[in-house]
Amino acid sequence: MKTRVFLYLTVFFSMLCAHRQAMSQTAGGGTESPFAYGLHARTLGMGNAAVAYPQGSGAMYWNPGGMSIVQQKSAGLSLTTLFEGINYNYAGYIHPTLNSGVFGFGFSIIGCDGVMMREWEQNIVHEYGAMGYWWGRMTIAYSLTLFRGFSAGLSFDANRKVLGEWSANGFGLNGGIHYAFPHESGLLHGLFLGLSVENFISPRLRMGTAQEILPYLLRFGLAKRFGSDEGSNFFVLADLEKSEYRTMRYHLGAEFSIGRLVFLRSGINSGFITFGAGLRYRNMQLDYGTGPLGDLDLLPWGHRFSLQFFLGKSLPQMREEIEQARREDIQRRLTERLEAERTQRIESGLRAARAYLDSTDYFNSRIELVQVLREDPENQAARQLLELVETRENEYQEARRQQLLQEDRERTRREQDQRFIEEKRQEANTALAESDYRRAVIALDAALQRDPENAQLREYRTQAEVRLRQEISDQIARSKVLVQREAISDAYKALDIAAKQAQGDDDLTRRVARERAALDREVDFIHNYQEGTSRYEKKDYQGALPFLNKALLIKPDHLHVREMASIANSKVSGEEQPLTGRAKELYFRGINLFKNGKVKEALEVWEQALELAPNNGKILKTIHDVRSRYIEE
Repeated sequence: MKTRVFLYLTVFFSMLCAHRQAMSQTAGGGTESPFAYGLHARTLGMGNAAVAYPQGSGAMYWNPGGMSIVQQKSAGLSLTTLFEGINYNYAGYIHPTLNSGVFGFGFSIIGCDGVMMREWEQNIVHEYGAMGYWWGRMTIAYSLTLFRGFSAGLSFDANRKVLGEWSANGFGLNGGIHYAFPHESGLLHGLFLGLSVENFISPRLRMGTAQEILPYLLRFGLAKRFGSDEGSNFFVLADLEKSEYRTMRYHLGAEFSIGRLVFLRSGINSGFITFGAGLRYRNMQLDYGTGPLGDLDLLPWGHRFSLQFFLGKSLPQMREEIEQARREDIQRRLTERLEAERTQRIESGLRAARAYLDSTDYFNSRIELVQVLREDPENQAARQLLELVETRENEYQEARRQQLLQEDRERTRREQDQRFIEEKRQEANTALAESDYRRAVIALDAALQRDPENAQLREYRTQAEVRLRQEISDQIARSKVLVQREAISDAYKALDIAAKQAQGDDDLTRRVARERAALDREVDFIHNYQEGTSRYEKKDYQGALPFLNKALLIKPDHLHVREMASIANSKVSGEEQPLTGRAKELYFRGINLFKNGKVKEALEVWEQALELAPNNGKILKTIHDVRSRYIEE
């Protein structure tokens, strides 16, 4: 059991501290970095073949010179779980520019906590407690295209290793070159070559009295792309790798992409098959790879996940925008030059047209203006000058045409007036035949508006007005005769005819209104007279008195009514009825209403008082006096 723990701890330190002995390490030799087994899931899935075509935020690790083929800014994360809680993580960012090369920054870390420190001494294990371990590496890289297709790059590594209370720092330099064949077609189209040297200036890490010198790592690779840059394509990659202290290894890989959205990968890593896949959605790509993370006798078959974020526009998009702006600028300058020449031709044509116009050469002025308008159809100066030319050419004809049109309009208006006057004259004759003098007057007034000097129409109008007034007087007189005949309905009809004829004339309308009011009083008198007489003849003096008194209010001088009222009154009481009680209260309330100008309301109250004291002379006289004045007003 103790032996198993010892072996496990030995393997653990062999991996984490990267003290994997080289195959022919010498006494002054170094060790190999634990970061030698790659970073991204994409390259793991393709057998770690990436020198000729590095992609994503980890391109600086495989080949600093190959960063020049990265076409879009991206940031990436990678996560690898080894064993026993040991994690290997990476975060990086790559920033390509149009003319200043490509910049890269990355940070890798591998480590764990809780490592038990033990010592064997004569089969006795001494434990000194747990400690933590981690090894981190920060990388800053730069790549520049030196000429078409060829680029070179450098990366600087800063290493820091911590084991418990011990730590060490070391700095190294890496380099690489890359060539992309510029052929547009043929076998060399889409072919890439890459060469990188890791640790050509090796980091030296001293922990206590022990010093570690990381060996160099030489990689050479080629890649071939089949298909387009934007659509589906197929990649084949092959790498050779030689370390300072181990034999040469080979890496083969292939990637098939569907619309640059779905990626399927496979490869061979020094005899071991690897697999991987990727999925891109908008500006985010998730990759997965599985395969041996290193020597299988030290590291297990592992899984790695990577997440990349693509930021901003790609270089082709930026170049297209710049090219589009350049083409637009060329087009703008060309347009400005053509516009200047056109403006010069327009100004010259306008000057010539004005000169011809001043010399009354309208024909040549028109020709120059037409040519200007061909150059600039919306030129307002040319349009105004052309209008002026046309105005002067057609001046006489236009004046003559307007004269003829005016004569034609006057003739048409006179004919229309004659037709209108004749229609109104016929309408007036028809109205006169029907004795509708008001309609005749209205028709003749309309005709006189069109022909005020027509003597015949004026004479007809005067006679129609006389007839109108006579007709109203006749209808009023007829209504009075009909009242005497007690044909009240016919009397009202006669006044209706008179009111219709009086419409539009305020004086005649008031006259007819007074006659209608008089007719209303007459009708009221007849009603009260008949009712009072009927009860009087039946010797119902008490019942006759209210009606006779109301009749006397309308016609106080009517002798017959006065006699019947006097007799009925004497029959009922023999003396005047006194003003008392409720009748007195109503009488004085009417007085107050009358003083406040409420005549109608006062009369209604006094009539209520008269019903309570029908024989009171004061109420009768007050109602008679006020009503006579009210009706007259």
